[in-house]
Amino acid sequence: MEQLQETEESYYKVAIDKAWEDFYADNLDSAKEICEKLILEYPEKVYPHYLLGHVYLSQKKYQEAADEILISDANDNERINSGWAYYWLGEIYSASSFFGNEGVAYINDPEKADYYYNQARKAKTYPIQTLLRQKYKLKGQKKIELLEEGVAKFPDETIFYILLAQHYKSHGMAQRELNSLKTALDKGLSSASLSYNLGKHFYAKKDFASAQLYFQETLVKNKEFPKDNFGPGYMLGRSFEESGSTEKAIQAFKNTYEESINTHDSLFGFFGLLNVLLTIGDKSSIKELVLNLNIHKDLIADGGRLTGGPLKLAIHVDDDIQMDNMLSIYRNLTKLKLDKRDDDIFNGKIWLLRYFLAKELSKINDQYKAIKNASQLLNRFHYDFITGFFADTLTNYFYEDEEVISDLDKTYQMLMTDLEEDYALRNHLAHHIQKLFELFFEAKAWQKVIDLSGYFTLEQIAEEDSLFELAYSYAELKDEKNAQIIYQKYLDHEGDNSAVLNNLGNIFKNQKKYDDAIALYRRGLVVNPKDETLKRNLENTLKEKAKNERLEAEDKSQQLEYRSAIKSLAFENDYVIEKLTQFLEQIKKDESFKNWKVAVPKYKFQKFAGVDKQRAESLVNQWIDKGYLKLTTERAAFSVSVYQINPFIEQELKRIVKRKIPQQWIDGFISISIDSLEQNGYFDMTERIAKVTKKFRTFFERDFNELIHNYLLGHFKSSVILSGSLVELALIYFCERKKLNSITFQDVNGKQKTKKIYDCVLIDLISYVEQNKLFGSDVIHLSNLSRIYRNFVHPGKELKEMLDKSKADLCFISTVEILKKII
Repeated sequence: MEQLQETEESYYKVAIDKAWEDFYADNLDSAKEICEKLILEYPEKVYPHYLLGHVYLSQKKYQEAADEILISDANDNERINSGWAYYWLGEIYSASSFFGNEGVAYINDPEKADYYYNQARKAKTYPIQTLLRQKYKLKGQKKIELLEEGVAKFPDETIFYILLAQHYKSHGMAQRELNSLKTALDKGLSSASLSYNLGKHFYAKKDFASAQLYFQETLVKNKEFPKDNFGPGYMLGRSFEESGSTEKAIQAFKNTYEESINTHDSLFGFFGLLNVLLTIGDKSSIKELVLNLNIHKDLIADGGRLTGGPLKLAIHVDDDIQMDNMLSIYRNLTKLKLDKRDDDIFNGKIWLLRYFLAKELSKINDQYKAIKNASQLLNRFHYDFITGFFADTLTNYFYEDEEVISDLDKTYQMLMTDLEEDYALRNHLAHHIQKLFELFFEAKAWQKVIDLSGYFTLEQIAEEDSLFELAYSYAELKDEKNAQIIYQKYLDHEGDNSAVLNNLGNIFKNQKKYDDAIALYRRGLVVNPKDETLKRNLENTLKEKAKNERLEAEDKSQQLEYRSAIKSLAFENDYVIEKLTQFLEQIKKDESFKNWKVAVPKYKFQKFAGVDKQRAESLVNQWIDKGYLKLTTERAAFSVSVYQINPFIEQELKRIVKRKIPQQWIDGFISISIDSLEQNGYFDMTERIAKVTKKFRTFFERDFNELIHNYLLGHFKSSVILSGSLVELALIYFCERKKLNSITFQDVNGKQKTKKIYDCVLIDLISYVEQNKLFGSDVIHLSNLSRIYRNFVHPGKELKEMLDKSKADLCFISTVEILKKII
């Protein structure tokens, strides 16, 4: 508490002392009440206003605080408290907040703050913080002058001697650094920070004996900040190590490690001890040390102060600490030979430690190798953080290693292997999808982007803002179906985006879904009205839609013409059909034939149709007139005309050929006449049949009509079969007329058989007639019929010997003669 410099009556002194007591007890309302009362009674006094300013400052009422302190300074005629008043005014005008605390009215003004700090330095007394506040703002000679002022103003404080020494050290002025520190010693000053800085000075000079003394002294003197004893403890161990005092180094590192156990800073002692053991090759002690180390996520997540950080050994002084031999430790650790026969936990922990050091040394490839080996050796249940580190390592590898860009295939295979082997890795790497996609996307490795996406869900990809790259990759590989799905997913997740709407519009345009494409382009222009690409695509699509509609109308009209034209084919003669078919078969083999268009020089028409020049020209002109061909305005090389072939004509020709009436039928139909029927005995036979009993008459009429019809049409097989059937009917009729219900005859094997006449077949009946010589000389007709019918009723015989007209004639004639004999 600042001492009162005024001598006042006992009442005032008691009251102001009580106000200060309440202020320090955080009883601000009471302190304020006393101050306000004293101001009314003693308006010219300094401290009621000064203390009230502090009350307001504690309440963050900055303007009120400044006003009261300024009044106190105006009342300070003897300038006893001016240094303190100006310092606090500097603090008031320096106050600010990054968060903009609601209800707090800052009056931040850096220029005013500097002015009051400088005014404070001109006073007889001022707080030590006045100089410390400005040490970060000043550089070079001005900073030296500030610190020297501190030495002069506060000669019994080690702070400014140390700060001045640190400033000289940072500028490589080692001797001046030492002089400043020794000046403090010569004045009988002492502190843990002073000893530590002396120790570091001699350590840097490789005077390890002196360094050891000062680091030991630091450990003894540092009672205020014992948690930071790991710093001087580690440096003491390093001093012993560098001087070759191995046992002392081991003990110093061990003490440091054990005193800071379960903190990140314990790694100073741990790695110091590990390095000494590695150097002397004491594997047994190494195993004990490593196996007892509790490696958890926070311990190796980052380097902490190992790579350089602040050390607190005194108020207002920031010392520093760093593990200065990290690279040496790493190299020694990599030389440690691991035996597969060793415990997996030991080997796994060694790989984890190698990973940690490789990470801090930015050795990306070594880091990847180490964490992968650790992940394969250590139980993920107990070391569940490994997967996260593995993912971070892979990501850092992609971000920082230039070899990744130069050998993308190798990188891709490595990544895919890791994702395939380690399922848990996928969820961790999901947070880095954007970088992974970007790596291959920028290299236009579209398939790799797509393959990589297979290890993540669409939701994960969406969360990492990478749907666009995936959709674009699909589109580049012409997989518009998946591209469309992903682009739509993007819009659902992120809302409208002009680039996505444009690309999705392009997909619909390619699919000729013009209305959908136009709607998407217009949505994109709502998002970005100045997007020239969208404007151009919209304009082109509108034009293409109009053109397509026109072409569709023209095509529809042309299709109607083509379909109408093919009706003429039904009226073409065989010659035209044959030549048109031949022309189509040949033209389709021409190299210029495509989509029913072909470039044909005039001389080739006769070749394709297989006719002479004159007939070729005639046929082509007819085909063009009838719509079988169309001469287009297009021209091929050498101005050769391009013809459009009616696309329906080929199928129609095939249909016509399939439905063509056999010429034999046509000839047969033409041959049927009164004369031909008369000539073949039709009318005579129908008169005979009319006299047959009613039971048989219908069958005779039917079978004879069919026989004469097929015979005249030239149907040989039918004629033979019907002849046999009709003769069989006639013989049954003959037997029944003879009152025979059954007949007896010898079969081909000479056996006697008796059958009912309705159960007999043709050969049975003929055998009976021949054996009983019932027809006399007319039996020859039965023999002829029997032989031909028996041989040709089955296809096997016909495959050996052709059934021709002569055989059909013989059967027909024989049948007619037999019928004449019977009816």
